Amino acid sequence: MKFENPPNPSYDKLDGDHCRPQASPSDAESLAEERELEQRLGRLRPRGLRAELRPRVLAAVNAQLLTAAPSVWLRRAAVGMAASLFFAVALNIAATQAADRHIVGLFGSLPVPNANAERAMAEYNALTQKLLAEMNVFPKKSPLPTNLRSVPGEG
Repeated sequence: MKFENPPNPSYDKLDGDHCRPQASPSDAESLAEERELEQRLGRLRPRGLRAELRPRVLAAVNAQLLTAAPSVWLRRAAVGMAASLFFAVALNIAATQAADRHIVGLFGSLPVPNANAERAMAEYNALTQKLLAEMNVFPKKSPLPTNLRSVPGEG
């Protein structure tokens, strides 16, 4: 392979992909250095690996491919882990379906969507408050005694 950059006479012109303004006379020195650097880079050739390395690399790859397969116990452990993961997912799905059936058996339907949930929650809270008031869970405020002639602190 040979990569060389031929000199480009239109390098300083505005054309196509190379939009470079004309160099001013004060930049002549830096432009010459830049061209010299480009010429040096253009003379560089790509270098590959030495020829004797190819057989060594291929032999190492072949040796890795011919190594013994993983042990039988490692394969069995991997299969066991995959089976247990599958079993756990299946058990989770079955438990969710059983819980849904249980909810349907108790309440008659699956949980309601959010639109109806607020109304149902308000009704539930009102019923709960009523039942708790009937059971005297919350003590009622006692009225002020009527036999007092004046409220303490007042003159």
